[in-house]
Amino acid sequence: MSSILVSGLFNMETTVKIRGFPISYYPIDYDFFGVASSLSGVGFNLTKALTVLGDNAVPVSLTGQDAAGELFMKELRAMGLRTDLVLPKLRETPASAVLYDETGRRQIYCDLKDIQETPYEFERSILDGTDAVAACNINFSRPLLELARASRKADCH
Repeated sequence: MSSILVSGLFNMETTVKIRGFPISYYPIDYDFFGVASSLSGVGFNLTKALTVLGDNAVPVSLTGQDAAGELFMKELRAMGLRTDLVLPKLRETPASAVLYDETGRRQIYCDLKDIQETPYEFERSILDGTDAVAACNINFSRPLLELARASRKADCH
C-alpha cells in the first residue's frame, strides 16, 4: 500500500438530463430523477479511486466555508481519510452543472469560484511519510510540484 498525496479540485457537481441539444425553452420540465448532485472534482475523485484500490490517499484541497465544504469533510471522515489538509479558505466551494442528453453528449458549466486566486501554503513537511504526489491541474497545486521534485516524490514534466 502506497501513501499518495493528492492535491486537486474538490467540486460540487450537479447533473441535469435534458431532452437534447440544442435546448428548447420550457418554463418547467418534469424529468423525475433527472437531476442529481454529488461530490466530485479531479482531486476528490482521484482520492476516492486510490482509496478503493487500497492506497493511503492523503487529500489536499481548498473548499468554501459552506454546506458543500462541510459535505466534503463529512465524506472524507466517513472514508477514514485525513481532513486537516483540506482547508476551507474559499468564499464558496467550486461547483459545476453538467447538462447531458440520451446520446451522452454533454455541456459543462464550471464555476471555480475564487480557487484560482487562492494560494495554498505548502510546507516541506507535507511530504513526510508519502511515497508519491499526484498534483492535479489547478493553480494552488503548482508550488507543490517543486517540493515534490526536490524530494524526489515526483518526476515533473
